[in-house]
Amino acid sequence: MSDLLPPPAQPRITQSTGPFSAQDLASTDILLLITAERPGASVWRSIPAGAQLKKAIKKRKINNLAAQARLKNKANTAVYLAQLPGSGNGESSVPSFALLSFAGKLAGLALADNPRSISISAPGIADDQAAALINSVVAALLAHRFSLPTFKSNPPKSPALKQIRA
Repeated sequence: MSDLLPPPAQPRITQSTGPFSAQDLASTDILLLITAERPGASVWRSIPAGAQLKKAIKKRKINNLAAQARLKNKANTAVYLAQLPGSGNGESSVPSFALLSFAGKLAGLALADNPRSISISAPGIADDQAAALINSVVAALLAHRFSLPTFKSNPPKSPALKQIRA
């Protein structure tokens, strides 16, 4: 990259192994939850606002992709619940192209509100499939957020995304 351009600011990406705490969610603008097509009852119990999202996923989806709810916390966190097509009960492997296109659509939906922080979780999906899924979503978020250098007198507003938690 040219010395004339400032280095691009990258969001901070952190990973945790356990579920998100209430403190984590209080500082998160958007929570992306990705479940299997047919999640079990234990998955619904482990999801914040699970009962509300279970009803919403049956009735309506945003862009035929995800259901939305809001948490009653300090950040008024938006929760998007998407079901991974072709995943069955969470044990089935999904082809790479389908996984990447799903991740791209979900990233576009999540970044529409220009959030400062996004948390991602894949409850009820097998560990190896969840790792590939979360990597795909993080890559899609970074790709959607990227903008090429511009030499316009009024440059476009830079994306607000500063942190991604997985």
